[in-house]
Order: sequence, then C-alpha cells, then structure tokens
Amino acid sequence: PALIAPAQARRVLFLVAGSHFMMEQQTDNNEFDYDEAGAPILFDFRKYQLERETNSFSGKLEFAPDADHRFVLSSLYTEFLDHELRNMYQLDLDGAQSGTRTAAEGDLVQVPMSGYLQDGNYENSTFTNTLGGDHRLSDWDLGWRLNYTETEQVTDLPLVIQIQTDPSQMPSLHYDRSDPKFPRVSLYTTDTSGEAPVRGTPLAFLPQTSFGLNLLNKYGTTSESEAYMGFSRDTCKNAPQNSNNSFRLMS
Repeated sequence: PALIAPAQARRVLFLVAGSHFMMEQQTDNNEFDYDEAGAPILFDFRKYQLERETNSFSGKLEFAPDADHRFVLSSLYTEFLDHELRNMYQLDLDGAQSGTRTAAEGDLVQVPMSGYLQDGNYENSTFTNTLGGDHRLSDWDLGWRLNYTETEQVTDLPLVIQIQTDPSQMPSLHYDRSDPKFPRVSLYTTDTSGEAPVRGTPLAFLPQTSFGLNLLNKYGTTSESEAYMGFSRDTCKNAPQNSNNSFRLMS
C-alpha cells in the first residue's frame, strides 16, 4: 500500500499539547525489629511528606508540499519530580540502661535515641525528537525517520543524622503489645539525679531537639544518556509481495 494518501493539496499542520499533574501525600510508617524470643528491640517511627509532580509537553509539525511528499517533525518532553521530606526516629530498646522487656510489654529506662531528617529531591526527564518523511517516487514508496533521545536522572538526598549523647535526654518508655498490630508506646523523661537513672514524668511528644551529635550526609547522583537512531522503509511497487520491503537501522 502507498505510504501517502492519494491526491492532496499542499498543507501545513501543527499540534501542541501539554499536561500537568501534582499531588501531595502524607504517610505515617511504624516499623519494629524483634529478637528470637519475639520481644521488640527497635521501634522505628517515620513521617513522610511527599509532593509529586509530572509534566509533559509535546509538539508536532507536518508539511506536505504536494501529494507525493510529506515531512514530519515531532518533539516530546516529560519530567517526573518527587520532593520527599522524611522525619524518622529510632528507639534502641535493646540498649536501654535498665528495665524489663518481653514480647507482651516492657518498661525501659534511658533508651538510646537517634533521628534521621531528610529533605530529598528526585528528578527524571526524557526529551525525544523525531524527524521523518514519506515520499512517493516513480517505482518506490520511501519512508524514513531520524530520532534523538536524551534522558536525565538527578537525585539529591541531604540527610541530617541526630544521635542523642546526653543520657539525661534519653527517654524512658512503656510499651504494650497486647494488640500486636497496634502497639502502644508511652514516653517519659529520665531522671538522672540519683545514683541510678529512673523513669520520670510523662512526655506529650518525642523530643526532637537537644541532640548531642548532628551529622550531615550529603548524597546525590546525576546521570545522563543520549541515543541516536535512523530508520527507513522502502517499498517497490513492482516487486513480488513477499520481497518488497527493505530495512536499515543505525544507532
């Protein structure tokens, strides 16, 4: 079959399109580690705040000087942007100064605590362009395409690591795992005024300041790639049907 529709006038066509999507999401994630007896050894509390965005822009230009020739230029750019804020704290139950710890419940004094604060960005993009043509010659129909594609991936993950080095600032706690799916944890201050630390007054929230050691771990990567490709299709009108196509591929 012919690559170009019969008898058409000179024409210029163009198309432009774009899209945008953005969402916000918050997630609370709690994880636990256990020893061989089933007693918890680590409480991990995480809070995620996400802002996710996808953008796309495309355009296409088509020019047909006559009924036998057609040229097409198309371009597409897409990007994915992900901004992730993570607020994470860990309580090392196995490292508590004193107390009891069983699979069902526990009372622990002076539990080591660490925090991880991350304000990360992920960016992925693809930019592809295609130039092609379809031509009706005397005995041949010729179609060809040239393509250039560029991709880029950027990861930026600065991470602040907080380690509590002051024993008086390490919380005490009570946990109840009578419902393993929803364990309850109650936090308390730690009174270090006596010979041995003891559980102090209840805490309404987990202290997130006054850490003795703060470290910055700067992690980031950038990667880029390019690709070139050519393609042509020739159809001989007078050749047998089972041998009328030839293909050439270049990259």
